Amino acid sequence: DGPFDLVLAAFNMVFNVVEPEAQRSLFSSAFDVLRPGGCFVVECSVPAPMDATERLLELRSVELDRVVLIATETDPVTSVVTGQHIELRDGDPVRLRPWRIRAVTPEQLDDWATSAGLGLDDRTADWQGGAFGPDSAGHVSVYRRPPT
Repeated sequence: DGPFDLVLAAFNMVFNVVEPEAQRSLFSSAFDVLRPGGCFVVECSVPAPMDATERLLELRSVELDRVVLIATETDPVTSVVTGQHIELRDGDPVRLRPWRIRAVTPEQLDDWATSAGLGLDDRTADWQGGAFGPDSAGHVSVYRRPPT
């Protein structure tokens, strides 16, 4: 129920919520349970630009007893990436492990935070505190609820 000093959304958790309004509401929900001065920490990758629909098939691993492929489709209109991990083993049924994400930029996260009443307090490239810049593959963003 809160109030809490910290709310954490790690490992692209925000991306796993694929409806834009539900993603936005994560920020207002965090605000609601944070005590004044508390932090909402979000860890995400920085998505590559989605300029066109892409359908890709990549080889993930080859082992003596199995092959794993990853099939993805990117929708630039919705920023949704739908995928399957496809596991093939001789004599076994094909195993499919579906997933779907909606990638958003750090700037979109900042807008949602601002709308919810949170301010960006810090952003680093990783948990070790590396400098965030235009070539960063990921970020750890700390949003703070005002102290009053």
